[in-house]
Amino acid sequence: MSSERRPWYPWYPRDFNQDEKVKCLSDDAELLYRRALDVMWQANTCQLPSNCLRLANALARGWTIERFQKAWEEIQNPGCELFKTTDDGNFIYSKRLLSELEKFTELSNRRKELGKIGGQATAKLLLSKRQPKAKAKAQATVKQSLSHTHTHIKENYIKEKKPTGVPDTFPVTDKMTEYAKSKNFHGDTESLTEDFILYYRKTGKKHADWYAAWQTWLRNQIKFDAKKKKPEQDDDYDPYENQPPIDELFEDKIE
Repeated sequence: MSSERRPWYPWYPRDFNQDEKVKCLSDDAELLYRRALDVMWQANTCQLPSNCLRLANALARGWTIERFQKAWEEIQNPGCELFKTTDDGNFIYSKRLLSELEKFTELSNRRKELGKIGGQATAKLLLSKRQPKAKAKAQATVKQSLSHTHTHIKENYIKEKKPTGVPDTFPVTDKMTEYAKSKNFHGDTESLTEDFILYYRKTGKKHADWYAAWQTWLRNQIKFDAKKKKPEQDDDYDPYENQPPIDELFEDKIE
């Protein structure tokens, strides 16, 4: 389906606001993520090029390179990327957005079929005003088609994953241990997980994805540990002092 036929797409504020990965984003990163989703939906294939220069031109006009790069690194933080990359590495995409595109296309096609059926039934009604049986059959056809479409929309188009309380059992798996190692966490994973469970049982807070919530807890703990070890900075401290020149980050200049 051409992007010109997709002027809107379904948006789920509760899912977005409760996503643990989104909660970790800064204001700039969250704004850039929303822009990327909007522009991605308008693309014919619902994908964007992975090239940093082209992304900056498409999503962050008016921003400095440093501002864009910092926000994009939050979005594509290794291990918890918000966008997936194609096998050839040339494009990025959103699994949720592709799922919505599939449902959107299916619904659009179903409406076309319904329009044809409705048109045929209307023609039969006009030709059978003096034939009660044919008229009743045509009306039943339209009613059945409408009922099927409404059921399809209710069951397949609008689905939300409901948040739940912390599970009764939440063991530390090999996958969780490997994730902690990939983030250079040097603490006790078992102890961290125990604190995580106790906190959520005490507060009663709910999440739709408890593994993602645990990942956020781990990353926050790493940030907290880093702050305790971080030396005091001088007033003249420049965070961009040792960054490479912009021309080494991008092959071309932003237009």
